[in-house]
Amino acid sequence: MRGVLLGFTGIFIITRLRLEFIKKMSLPFVLLSIILLALVLFIGVERNGSKRWLELAGFSLQPSELCKLSLVLFMSSYLSESKKKVKSFWLGVFPLLFLVGIIFLLIEMQPDLGTIIAIGLIFMFMLYIAGTRAFHLISIFIIGLGIGIFQVIEKPYRMARMMSFVNPWKDPESSGFQIIQSLLALGSGGLWGMGIGQSRQKLFYLPEQHTDFIFAIIGEELGFAGCLFTIMLFLIFIYSGFRIALSRKDSFSFLLAAGLTGSIAIQAFVNMSVASGLLPLTGMTLPFISFGSTSMIVSLCSVGLVLKISASPPLKEPERREVKLEKSLRKISREKTYNKRLYSRL
Repeated sequence: MRGVLLGFTGIFIITRLRLEFIKKMSLPFVLLSIILLALVLFIGVERNGSKRWLELAGFSLQPSELCKLSLVLFMSSYLSESKKKVKSFWLGVFPLLFLVGIIFLLIEMQPDLGTIIAIGLIFMFMLYIAGTRAFHLISIFIIGLGIGIFQVIEKPYRMARMMSFVNPWKDPESSGFQIIQSLLALGSGGLWGMGIGQSRQKLFYLPEQHTDFIFAIIGEELGFAGCLFTIMLFLIFIYSGFRIALSRKDSFSFLLAAGLTGSIAIQAFVNMSVASGLLPLTGMTLPFISFGSTSMIVSLCSVGLVLKISASPPLKEPERREVKLEKSLRKISREKTYNKRLYSRL
């Protein structure tokens, strides 16, 4: 409940800020996120073998969640400055790779491979919609995939998760336990479900049922109809977000709206796919639904930013001046052409 209240407070504040100010704050915000990530390593709270949270006046803050929002905001600002940056590896892609590399390193030390995967996918999506060269995208993907495979092979528990995805029944009481219980929850829900609050799998059978596997509980309590309704809500949100992005005429607004929408879409798709046994365990939450204050705040603030973009003028003031200047130059050019023709006749 605290996360919901803070999230709606964030929406209220964001919708009253100017887009120009939001753009200027992108660099301080991403730097603050990195500093908080570093602080986790020293004063963070450890849970289930991972140190990912900061305790602030009784409130648990997960800085890695903030990085998802701050990275999209900073990349939107950085890539909208010049089209040359987007096409250039050293001017555009490399500085962002360096930034993401620092974030990855800090998150890996927690460790949290699921968040690394989420941020990596968001990073690739942002580069794609910004118009980065295909060669750069493919190269980054191949190198990133290689590093990811190495990270999985290096840690035995990650390798066990991967094997449980291939065949969860090989080790049903250990590495395959979560996915089996998730599938049992989805299957027992039938078409209409067992009723709200009537789930059996959440009673100590399915671990992390309130976060990573909340979609399985939805399937058990609300059935296939509830799952389909949840998917439809996300599709409506994604359609609306991309429609707002495509209606913007300035690069920053387009990149920010599309990036935030894509970020939520990626996390929702991965979470529901994991609960359905279509992807290996990642530890990714379901936006707006999973328990977690920081995740809820980030998701609602993302909505606030998209709403702000939709309510803002199509062109910002600096771009309007450029348009006026271009029109003035064209008018002067036409007058010169007319004068030349007039003198030639005389």
